[in-house]
Amino acid sequence: MTRVINHAGWVLLTIGALLIAVLSSRYFLLGAEVAAPPPLLAMVSGRTVTFLLHVGGGIIALAAGAWNFLEWSRVRYLNLHRWLGRIYLVSVLVGGLAGLSLAITAQGGLAGKFGFGMLAILWIVTAVFAYRRIRQFDIESHRRWMIRNYALTFAA
Repeated sequence: MTRVINHAGWVLLTIGALLIAVLSSRYFLLGAEVAAPPPLLAMVSGRTVTFLLHVGGGIIALAAGAWNFLEWSRVRYLNLHRWLGRIYLVSVLVGGLAGLSLAITAQGGLAGKFGFGMLAILWIVTAVFAYRRIRQFDIESHRRWMIRNYALTFAA
């Protein structure tokens, strides 16, 4: 279960994460009101700061998380791994709380609101579980929870 992502898998994961991050950065570069398609614009209107906190948290989590999956980086640069982990967890917390707030106005009726709300809750909860496991020095369980959490990050 705890197989380390091989080099090719990590490269694909990182390319995917960076593509999502670059595409999402348009909301910062162009402005949320300009870059958002019409259905999203209705939800973003009046909640731009919350939306940008959600997007920004996701972008940072995608970038920081990809690096931390490299085993050699954890071994060689443990302090960097820990700091990127802290940055990752804060970005998940910020992005998840903003996402939970945005879920209230999500499109797709009750199913959309519930789905996005549960995604935000699970994103935060799995991050808390991963953090608690590493604080207990349970590295194996921490890795499993981080894999789950990063999969939720990729829901973007």
